[in-house]
Amino acid sequence: MAEYIYKICSVEEWRFAQHQGIFTGSKADVEDGYIHFSSIDLLESTVAKHFANQEGVILEIDPTDLPEIVWEEARGGHLFPHLYSSFDVSIVCDVYQLPADLPSLMLSRG
Repeated sequence: MAEYIYKICSVEEWRFAQHQGIFTGSKADVEDGYIHFSSIDLLESTVAKHFANQEGVILEIDPTDLPEIVWEEARGGHLFPHLYSSFDVSIVCDVYQLPADLPSLMLSRG
């Protein structure tokens, strides 16, 4: 299991979640029926595919705080963590700015 998993979202989505105390997912998450996460080894490719040239935040989460995480095969046959419910914002370990903090995050965790 990954040491941490990562959720990428817009600044507005994160602010709304903080105000509500719960993260219910981005627009894409709601459409797909689950919250998308990435492991550190797939984070850069996820950013490149879905968030290129966008600003946002990367939420770092300890997967042991989400026992209901399901690892499912997705893009390229890789396993991605998915959550079929919302999560309390208090479990977020750290918040990184996208794109500014991505290189240092990859150096420290990747």
